[in-house]
Amino acid sequence: MFGIVALSKNNVIGFRNKIPWRYPEDMKFFKNQTTGNIVIMGRNTWESMGSKPLPNRLNIILSTTISNPNNINNPNNIDKTNSCIWCKSKREVLDIIDQCNSEEKRDVYVIGGNQIYELFSDQITRWYITHIPEEIMAHRELIYFNTSLLYNFRKPEWVPTQTIWLSDDVCVEKLERIK
Repeated sequence: MFGIVALSKNNVIGFRNKIPWRYPEDMKFFKNQTTGNIVIMGRNTWESMGSKPLPNRLNIILSTTISNPNNINNPNNIDKTNSCIWCKSKREVLDIIDQCNSEEKRDVYVIGGNQIYELFSDQITRWYITHIPEEIMAHRELIYFNTSLLYNFRKPEWVPTQTIWLSDDVCVEKLERIK
């Protein structure tokens, strides 16, 4: 399972339930990484994307506050490339992933928000961290990434394995756990 996140210089990931910047190279990287795979998100992230599934991905939305709107959680009846599955617990998410991957193994990306990153931090074996070259001005509606998750990845068992430059000022740092 992989974590994928874009951070401003001051660790902002959102503002008023939206991404507060536009870097097409970051969006292209995100799309290239996650297309054909499974993405896990919380309800706020789902709503920030217009409550529509990301195309060509199995979208798993974890929320305890909303019921499954279309009752589509039967893994035998899902279009695994363009569907949404609503789950109410981490265990349910992991069971769905196991069932879906029993037919065809795909990568799993945790795409946000903070509660979802934290919940799956023990499952994440690799992080893709896009560094956005902006500092977002302080505002009470800013959403900051819980950087303690990344500090845990910078302990001796975690190492940066690659830096991918998307443009002159935007890069992705890849961190992996050494076994």
